[in-house]
Amino acid sequence: MEQGFLGIDVGSTAIKVGIIVKGTSIYHSSQALTTYDEAGGARYQKATEILQTIAGLLSEIPREFMEQVGSLSFSVAMHSLMPVVNGQFDKIFLWSDQQATEVIRQLPVATARRFYLRSGTPIHPMSPFAKLLYFQQAQTYPENTYWWGLKELLMDYFTGQVAIDVATASATGMCNLESGQWDEEILAYLGVKKGQLAPIVPADQVFKIKEEQVKQFGLKPQTSVYCGASDGCLAAYAGLATTGIANSLTIGTSAALRSIGPDRKLDVSQQPFAYRLTDKLFVCGGPSNNGGSVLAWASGIFSGDSSTFFCELPEILETTPIGAGGVKFYPFLNGERAPYWDADLTGGFQNLRITTTRQELIRSVVEGILLNLRTLKQSIIGSGALTLSGGFFDTPELAQLTVDVLGNEAVLSKENEPIFGLYYLLVGDKNPDVSLTNVEKLVPNRKKSELYEKLHQGYFKF
Repeated sequence: MEQGFLGIDVGSTAIKVGIIVKGTSIYHSSQALTTYDEAGGARYQKATEILQTIAGLLSEIPREFMEQVGSLSFSVAMHSLMPVVNGQFDKIFLWSDQQATEVIRQLPVATARRFYLRSGTPIHPMSPFAKLLYFQQAQTYPENTYWWGLKELLMDYFTGQVAIDVATASATGMCNLESGQWDEEILAYLGVKKGQLAPIVPADQVFKIKEEQVKQFGLKPQTSVYCGASDGCLAAYAGLATTGIANSLTIGTSAALRSIGPDRKLDVSQQPFAYRLTDKLFVCGGPSNNGGSVLAWASGIFSGDSSTFFCELPEILETTPIGAGGVKFYPFLNGERAPYWDADLTGGFQNLRITTTRQELIRSVVEGILLNLRTLKQSIIGSGALTLSGGFFDTPELAQLTVDVLGNEAVLSKENEPIFGLYYLLVGDKNPDVSLTNVEKLVPNRKKSELYEKLHQGYFKF
């Protein structure tokens, strides 16, 4: 009899927990996290609040479900960095932290290209490499500071051992893509010793759970703890495991197009990421800062009430023309990562006239988000089918519009989430049913796709 698997997913904005038995979710819950902003671009969450939130979510799981759990593991958001000084820690700097913007701008081009090719991590303020470089130059923390992230925090809390999985390490900009271990040249450039970082372990390395956590949460003493992986890699793996499709698009707060397979796709001009998941699998792709957060911004601007906005959105998309009456929207409200890698890039409307309507403005926002992702398509997924995941696709009309803009067939599957990725990577059937009978299939409208292809060709001009 298969025991239950407990997945803990610490994302950028919320923590999710779920229990899966025989490939089926029997319990899930979530809670939002508070993010703090400070002058100078600092953006962080608090370690104590993250651990308290996890403890609260686990304590709410009914006993009959928790008693089924035989193993657990963690998915974490990529690019976090937490200074540990004399055993004390609190701030976890997120991918969206911008303190390193100027430092990265001044990084020699040759050095940036070399480190990108060595690590597979784009050179951008999002990466722990960039954050650490900034902190080292500013001498913000003592020389003997240890540098952890979300994964190390969770491993320490649940097992008493500090470790980081290879996928999460691969997204730090300090891990050698070829070896899957810390890159000595990059560490030397940063002035950091390997001992200041956690050891890198495989996703499926097993650890013993702390007795304290066994008692607190009602888990079995023999519960296996796996180190796990990162959210982006796991979302890609979940799609592959449950559908057989190697390409994926996730749109949550941010967005990313990904492809999973044995090949590493590196390009110094567009800087797609390439992260190691296992000895044989790499996840390559392009991340965008501007996904659901831009749509949330639009709902506040144009409706003031998000529920009203999303209720009227389908009708707006139905009654307005492709191209929004000539209005274009650059969605770079949060700067942008792929393919521009410019934290200072800004958004805005183009071609406004006195006759422009509110509905056209709203449509242009949606089109701008999707056409921006369309820019990444050719180098990452080509014309192949893809899986869709993330809250953006809770609105069916947005899912259909996405495949129309991209011109690719797609499937929607609720199992295309990091916790399912953990399950299939670590304990589930390695060859699940991929007949696609339980997923929603989406086919692009060819006439609309042709119009969007023409629209995309001249859409972004700088």
